[in-house]
Amino acid sequence: MENKFGIGKYAEAVSMMDRMERNDRLMQLSDTVEKMNSDNYIERFIAEYQQTWIRYMKLKHFCNRIESAKIQGHDEPAHDCPLELLRDQQRVMGEYLHILEVRAVIEGVTPQKLGFGGLLE
Repeated sequence: MENKFGIGKYAEAVSMMDRMERNDRLMQLSDTVEKMNSDNYIERFIAEYQQTWIRYMKLKHFCNRIESAKIQGHDEPAHDCPLELLRDQQRVMGEYLHILEVRAVIEGVTPQKLGFGGLLE
């Protein structure tokens, strides 16, 4: 259930991140290979979105872990790039996901077809 502040969708996204942390089975890049090799451009488009989303969420989770460690005074996860550069990459990936989502609406690709159900509605 969602309130006027969109907390339901936020809670759903947080739940997905919790599952990533516990290594529960979420969609992996390898799950998108068949669609990526399809002759159907919509299937390839869906795979492109899914791959970008997977990479975006992993990067976001990694950046959050770095920030959390800094704030709490703990050792940061190993990383060679400055956090600011990683956050820039995350921002641009988020913008790209937005473009793909707008394109999906225009082309009639539902959130269910993208593989993320009501999270994107």
